[in-house]
Amino acid sequence: MSPDARYNYLFNSYYNAIGDPWSRTNRGLLSRPSVDEVYDFRKFADEKMHDLFDRMDRDADPERLRELTILGVNHEQQQQELLLTDIKNVFSLNPMNPVLRDFGPDPEPLGVPPKEILGFDGGLVEVGYDGSGFHFDNEGPYHPALVRPFELASRLVTNGEYMEFIEAGEYELPTNWLDKGWKTVLSEGWNAPLYWEKSDQG
Repeated sequence: MSPDARYNYLFNSYYNAIGDPWSRTNRGLLSRPSVDEVYDFRKFADEKMHDLFDRMDRDADPERLRELTILGVNHEQQQQELLLTDIKNVFSLNPMNPVLRDFGPDPEPLGVPPKEILGFDGGLVEVGYDGSGFHFDNEGPYHPALVRPFELASRLVTNGEYMEFIEAGEYELPTNWLDKGWKTVLSEGWNAPLYWEKSDQG
């Protein structure tokens, strides 16, 4: 049920069982609902969830309703993560260079802790979810996996370090890439990470 019957068609990603979905490749061509329509839909969804909570204890299978609700909440969290990725991509394509958060002309430097390279022995490790709470199906089953010895830095790479990597011509060296990655570098003309662009400031 929906406050607008068209939503079931427009926002059906891939559930063929409820009807033919709008082409996924053309989803970016859809005009979004207005802000008022979004708030109306949010109010509608909140009311339906409150109705569900009110009858959950009286339902013949309350545990099943609880599991579906938890799945829905986790799925919604994934959608919000995708939305953040989408909006970042939209910002990157806008020639006006909008920013999500303006830190002013000279943001205070945060400081960078020294970097250490930490070695790990690897070996046979147990991976996957082994709890009793919610988890997505691709997080299980719990199983042993062989991990080769490896090294990790003690902190994340900084933008400054990445700039040094770029300016040293490291993007142009095939020895820094696996075969498929190097072919992509050549075919796509990569010379910096996604969303980076060269300007007078650097």
